[in-house]
Amino acid sequence: MLHYFNPLAWARWFGQFVSAWILSTPWREAPKAIPALILLIGLTVTGAIAVSDGSGWRARRVEGQLARAAEVDDYETAELVLRRQIQADPDDTDLRFRLAVVRDDQGESEEASGMMRELVRARKHEAAAKWLLRTAYDDRNWSDLSEAERNEYGGLLELLHDGSSEDPTIKRLLAGYYLDTSRPAKAVPLLVELSGRYPTLGLQAAAIQRSLGNRESSIRLAEQTLTVLQDQLREEPTNSALSIFVAQNQIFLERFDEAIRTLATAANRTSIEEESARLRQGLADTIVAYVNHIEQTPSRTPAERMRVLRMIEKALEVAPNNPRVLTLVADHMLRAGDGEDESVEQLRESLIEGASPGISHFIRGTTALMNDDIDKAVMHLEIAAELMPNSGAILNNLAVAMTSREEVELETALQLSERAIAQSPEATPHFYETRGQILLRMGKHLKAVPDLERALAVPALAPKAHEALAVCYRELGDEELSERHRQAAEEKAPPANDS
Repeated sequence: MLHYFNPLAWARWFGQFVSAWILSTPWREAPKAIPALILLIGLTVTGAIAVSDGSGWRARRVEGQLARAAEVDDYETAELVLRRQIQADPDDTDLRFRLAVVRDDQGESEEASGMMRELVRARKHEAAAKWLLRTAYDDRNWSDLSEAERNEYGGLLELLHDGSSEDPTIKRLLAGYYLDTSRPAKAVPLLVELSGRYPTLGLQAAAIQRSLGNRESSIRLAEQTLTVLQDQLREEPTNSALSIFVAQNQIFLERFDEAIRTLATAANRTSIEEESARLRQGLADTIVAYVNHIEQTPSRTPAERMRVLRMIEKALEVAPNNPRVLTLVADHMLRAGDGEDESVEQLRESLIEGASPGISHFIRGTTALMNDDIDKAVMHLEIAAELMPNSGAILNNLAVAMTSREEVELETALQLSERAIAQSPEATPHFYETRGQILLRMGKHLKAVPDLERALAVPALAPKAHEALAVCYRELGDEELSERHRQAAEEKAPPANDS
């Protein structure tokens, strides 16, 4: 019995069987079987082709049909072929995507969008998500989207980011979506990742972190960004855009002296007038930011006041038309503080005397306006406007003076105010408040509202802006809003001086 379990015995028996079968085959009769063999082979090949699933000869024929249909814009044939394929394989999402594209080419955009949305909803189809982004959202502004559209837009971006997290374009769009939907904390990691490719986004991430109260993280991000940008600037020392980015980081880190040197060096290097003008404006804005930073000090010494006036002198030198610089002039050179040091007052007067004629007339006209000497104010400000016709600050103050005359010139004042806003790349809320007050006095309450609401951002302007908005909303029939602004005006009004 044991030999039945011996594999060697089984191998010997199998060999004997094969050899006996071969010897017993009637080879002389074999040619008669050739037709049957050919038929068997043909049937096998035909069966393989018939049951092949989207590959091989059949698939190539179908793809050829689709390609020919696409070449001649024969969308009906393409649709027919795709629908037949989908019937054979209803779970093939790529076929459904291609059918949706064909339906869109046939002008059935709504049907195509519905099919794409179904692919995204049920199958998380990335190509369908990209198609929807391109066709439904590429040329639209955020403010034009409904709440449902905004949610869909964000969902598409999140789907694509999950599927291809290294795509920088999707990252930037998704970061912007999070910022637009007031979720800055979710935007920060994306901006940090992108900063390796786009270093300037590191500063944006730092600013968000600061706004969220993460000061240490914001400083670290800004310093990392600054290091990268400074390395790039050393390689491209004449790149004015890089110089501006470096200065912005230095300002963020409160390294104002370094920022001023960066911009001054860049302005001296460039020979292109447009770049030089942009750098000078940036330098003036940096000086303004530095002065505002210095003024946050609770108590300032005469030496510090002298330093501020010297900085204002430099700002006037590099950008005499800059509205922020002229605002500084109004704040620091027109009013003497209580117990002002004599040397500071002398420097103030010397700066006024040494300023260009246009700025000198601006200072004198603004001084007269503040002292309610309206005719004198109009005279000096008109001269200043002739000498410096591109200065928004001068035009704005002249508009204010025009509305303060006994014979009010509202139309002229409105034209001046609109010129001031149009000529200032970054018009301040003061300019809008002026135009809003003029429109209010002209009875154009609806047009006045946006300008007056912009003015609410400045504490000094807020009381009068609230008071004017109360009048506007009352005239527009919204008593509730009118009452809110009236109460806000009372709450923010400066305390009356007891004398």
